[in-house]
Amino acid sequence: MAFGVEIKPVKIPDTISKGVARKIFAAEMIPAVNIGITELVTRLKIRTIKATSAASRAWKRRVARINAWGNVVGSVFTAAVHAIVLEKGARRHRPPIEPLEDWVRRKHGVEFYVGKGDKRREADIGDEDDLRKVAEGIQNGIAARGLPSTPNIPKLGEFERTAENYRPRFNRITAEAMERYRRRIESGDPGGAVGGA
Repeated sequence: MAFGVEIKPVKIPDTISKGVARKIFAAEMIPAVNIGITELVTRLKIRTIKATSAASRAWKRRVARINAWGNVVGSVFTAAVHAIVLEKGARRHRPPIEPLEDWVRRKHGVEFYVGKGDKRREADIGDEDDLRKVAEGIQNGIAARGLPSTPNIPKLGEFERTAENYRPRFNRITAEAMERYRRRIESGDPGGAVGGA
């Protein structure tokens, strides 16, 4: 899952060489895009922490750069399969038992139960039999229902909504950088240092 951004430079006056304009554009826009994607990574990590810290740590950013067409590109991504499952849900399937056992072990303070009817009792996660029964119960639930959104994890589409809700802030950051770029181009700036991102 990835959220990408690509920003195209505005048309430059003929009085300024394309090389100088590109240098000024890079000096203004790359830091602005990096600020934006860094803030988005932070927001996505905060949204993800509700579900699993492993998925939260998996969010990364690809540092902004100028591509072959002269546009500034950068992205935020995760390779964590479980983050994708949190975002989109999962069809009915029978996941492997070992990762479910590991997940149950990590859920300190969460009460799990085994047995039915009069034999229902709180599971002792330290006991391998109880641990296996809890993991098998989760596995059977996923096999029967898939993984729809639940109250204790982000709702389906949460990461896309987070990115979309961040867009106005990101647009302000890049609009300010674009305005600095325009002013520098109009003033005949020979290129060089960043004007203040």
